[in-house]
Amino acid sequence: MYMENSKNNRATVLNAGKQADGILPRISTVHTEPYANYILRLLFEASPDGFFAMMLNQPVDWNPRQPDEVLFNHIYKTQQITLHNKRSIDLNPGFKANLLGVSPERYFSYDTESGKSAWKKLLNSGWLHMETSEEISPGMFIWIETEFVNLYDNSGKLLGCFATQRDYSHRYSEIDSLNKSNSDLSSAISAIGDPLIMTDANGVVTYLNYSAEVTLDLNYDQLINKRITEILQVDDPETGLNLKSILEQVKSGGLNYRFSNKSHLKFGIKETNITGVVSAVKNEEGTHIGWMLLLRYPGEVLTEVVEDKINLARMKRHHGNIESGYWEIDLNEGKVWIGDDMFRLFGIRRVMKDDPEELKYLQTKMNEMIVSEDRAKVEQAAGDLINKFQGYSLDYRIIDQETKRIRYMRSVVEVHKDASGNPSMISGSALDLTWYYDEVTKLSFFKELVEAAPVGILITDPSGIITFINKKITEITGFEPAELIGNKPSIFKSGVLPPQFYENLWRVVLSGEVWQGDIINRKKDGSHYWDSASIAGIKDKTGDIVSLSAFKTDVTRRKKLESEVKKQRDQLDQLHKEKVMLLENLSHEIRNPLNGISGFLDLLISEVTDYNQRKLLKSIKHSSERIRNRLDAVTDILNIEKDSWQINLKTSDISNVLSEVLAYYREMAEEKGLRFDTYIQENLKVVTDPQLISKAVGNLLDNAVKFTTEGSIRVEILSPPVEGGEIIIKVTDTGSGIKKESIDAIFRETPVISSDISPIRSGNGFGLKVTKEILKKLGGTIKIESVPGKRTSFTIILNPAQFSEQNIEEDDDKIKHFQKIIAPDKLHEILIVEDSRINSDVIALYLRRICTVDSAKNGEIAIKMAKEKNYSMVILDINLGEGLSGVETMKKIRSFPGYELIPFIAVTGYTLNSDKKAILEEGFDFFYTKPLDISKFTDFIKDLLLPENAEH
Repeated sequence: MYMENSKNNRATVLNAGKQADGILPRISTVHTEPYANYILRLLFEASPDGFFAMMLNQPVDWNPRQPDEVLFNHIYKTQQITLHNKRSIDLNPGFKANLLGVSPERYFSYDTESGKSAWKKLLNSGWLHMETSEEISPGMFIWIETEFVNLYDNSGKLLGCFATQRDYSHRYSEIDSLNKSNSDLSSAISAIGDPLIMTDANGVVTYLNYSAEVTLDLNYDQLINKRITEILQVDDPETGLNLKSILEQVKSGGLNYRFSNKSHLKFGIKETNITGVVSAVKNEEGTHIGWMLLLRYPGEVLTEVVEDKINLARMKRHHGNIESGYWEIDLNEGKVWIGDDMFRLFGIRRVMKDDPEELKYLQTKMNEMIVSEDRAKVEQAAGDLINKFQGYSLDYRIIDQETKRIRYMRSVVEVHKDASGNPSMISGSALDLTWYYDEVTKLSFFKELVEAAPVGILITDPSGIITFINKKITEITGFEPAELIGNKPSIFKSGVLPPQFYENLWRVVLSGEVWQGDIINRKKDGSHYWDSASIAGIKDKTGDIVSLSAFKTDVTRRKKLESEVKKQRDQLDQLHKEKVMLLENLSHEIRNPLNGISGFLDLLISEVTDYNQRKLLKSIKHSSERIRNRLDAVTDILNIEKDSWQINLKTSDISNVLSEVLAYYREMAEEKGLRFDTYIQENLKVVTDPQLISKAVGNLLDNAVKFTTEGSIRVEILSPPVEGGEIIIKVTDTGSGIKKESIDAIFRETPVISSDISPIRSGNGFGLKVTKEILKKLGGTIKIESVPGKRTSFTIILNPAQFSEQNIEEDDDKIKHFQKIIAPDKLHEILIVEDSRINSDVIALYLRRICTVDSAKNGEIAIKMAKEKNYSMVILDINLGEGLSGVETMKKIRSFPGYELIPFIAVTGYTLNSDKKAILEEGFDFFYTKPLDISKFTDFIKDLLLPENAEH
């Protein structure tokens, strides 16, 4: 149903001949109240969105051009929620289903300043949009979108406002995190119950908590940016010092000053005794930057302050509310307190103030005024209070003694308990709701709320024929009411979505559930827009659907923004993939030539006898090793990116595991003129991955050698004298040190670009990031301690009981298998398939004393040679350039008779753990990465071919 069109004063005529499509059955209902009001009430209660009205106790004149601060404070304190639906309770869990009577002051109690600013915006503009979060269970939040719109009477006076709320948590995929530590610290300081004041180095107040404002009876603006010695006068008779001299003494001496119990505080015209502490505040460099005063009261003063706070709380809750009253009973002391407003509210003359019998007198007079039909429920509530100490909230009617008219009242009574759980106080309040009841009984009340709603509302009959729309629907779609009433919502169809979409929508709605989602709809001008809709059936008392309601919001702008964000994310993902691919290719391309260079250097070093030449060759070898370490770091980063770490756990003696890496970096350190000291406790065993822990410690040593130009490097490996204690690996250097912000950046999850060109530890921190990831896999931790310009210590902590042993010795088992198969007395020939001549030559040179070596530069040649000879072993590169790959070549050769039993070894520039797994799964028996440690590789080949001569 659509009410008369106020714009052209023309009633909308429904087309009686238009038949329904039969989507829903027709339902006939009989109502005892006007149909429009009935439907709107059902709509209000059944809505999937939250609604509430926050009304004033009487209309007021508000002029946005001339804001009245006194009037604003009155509105902010007395405007109250007088009506809400069930959904609004779910969307405001902080009020525990007790929304009635909530004022803006209570609604924004978590942030008074922002709340007042928001409410002024609402009063001046007539509309307010908010996005907030609510904690519905520990650690679980929902995000709420709230829109307020002002309500006015026919003369333009402000009646209150109407609010709609919607849960839009499903839209949020990410919520920016704040700096939690700073937030927690700020909250903790604010919550201190004693007055806390902070000043800068000049004694100017920069911060004070709420307790300081209450204690000094001054607001924040009166204290902030004022010199503290001009606001407060403090004298300590025991030392003879005043506040100014105390501040100077604390600053110069650096020690805290504690006021004696006889210290005297004066602020304005008020004076009191005080105790507390004055402390100096310094920055990291030790420079004085201000003072902090934490004040406390002696016991006798504290009692008076507590009583003042109680009265202040009463005033804050009830001051200015001319249509309410308040009372209290102290059950422990038998004291009664009744506010004058209670008597004024009921029109009863007060004649017995401070008399213990006054409460009974008030109750008798009030009971005489209650309408006879409501007395039973009032007496029942009072009986439960007396017999069961059970509070209540109750609406009832009274007959005004002066006007003889019916007035609607609400009484709220609460029972307060002490720490032992025993009732200690009863408090009660009364509120006049006459205006509210008068308004909600008007036929136009709900219609005015719906018309003013900031979301589009559309109602259809059970057949899907539109019977009502509000103004917002016209704003969103461009269709006038006359063009929609009598039509179906299909008028909005864009033709973009498939029929199955709408079939699913109707199936959900007709099942009694709420359908919520985004639809591409069409406006009157033919343009498309995104419609965020909630659609639900409105049921009568028997449970039959009598209408369908839809709540609609134009979210086109949000959708465009989401599309742009997705497009940018896709572009970043593509750039990231390209970066990973580039690093993989770069690593592979560098490792191939580096393998040959490194191998020939090892050969030359072993054969050159001239001391200076050997020294030069070793220097070149170290440079190649540094390149290899950088490449290994890139490989580690790629392993982290692809989460392809492989862990082989076994019980290991930590000193044996680290002996090789310690020897390598000892040589590097001594070449730089550094002292390299070690302290290693014997027989320290731990279940770990020897290769990964060696890599982690190597990263720390590489960092230490790189950034230490003089002094020493010390390595300590020990376990504290506690049974089952942790194993500690500590690397300390006398290098340039690391700034605190750089330490934070090293372990930050996202990279940080810094413009700092300081020479202190200027590195990208990749090795340390890799170390952190390794230790996460191994159940260990790392911490950094540094004094810039003096020393840095890295400490790895391993838990011996973190893992059980997973003794993975697959390579050893394979070696034993092939040793049994390969004939020991045979003159062995092996085939190397490698497109790089230098790589095949260097391997051949090292294996010449063990076996005969043939080389093939591609897969086709290798297959031909394998047909002509029976090789004992085949060593293949994976990337052989054009033609067959190493994997394809291996599979063809293995298919030849006799080759199914010999070992195939992959020697490749592919280094990722995922690469190794994939290559071994293709059929290779062993996997080695370039550049080879040629000496170890030679020993491995000797183990396979000549087991009786192998050196272990």
